Amino acid sequence: MITLYSYPPLFGVADNNGYGLKVFVFLKLAGAPFQHEHIFDASKAPRGQLPYIVDGGEPVGDSDTIIAHVIRKHGVTMDDGLTRAQRALAASAPFENVASTRRRTRSAASAGKLSVWFSAER
Repeated sequence: MITLYSYPPLFGVADNNGYGLKVFVFLKLAGAPFQHEHIFDASKAPRGQLPYIVDGGEPVGDSDTIIAHVIRKHGVTMDDGLTRAQRALAASAPFENVASTRRRTRSAASAGKLSVWFSAER
């Protein structure tokens, strides 16, 4: 059984760190059985940072390394039905969406369409 060690939840989100959340969501979507332990002290982590997993006694750190380990060791095949072009599109889409959202948000902020809780200067 895999144990995921990551920061505690915040505002109802499973992890208050993007890298820990990435691993948590991957494990959930993959259907991999795992325990989720919330900690603050990363001194036992392989790279001295969270998240990390322990899988069959083997500690694995770094979110990308964790995902690669789970795919390799547990045979996760979530994207087997995708073509090469679809995989490439999926890999590039998050970055395009972030840039597009940032442009729209800055534009709306400069036009005064956002509340005072967000400012284009931030």
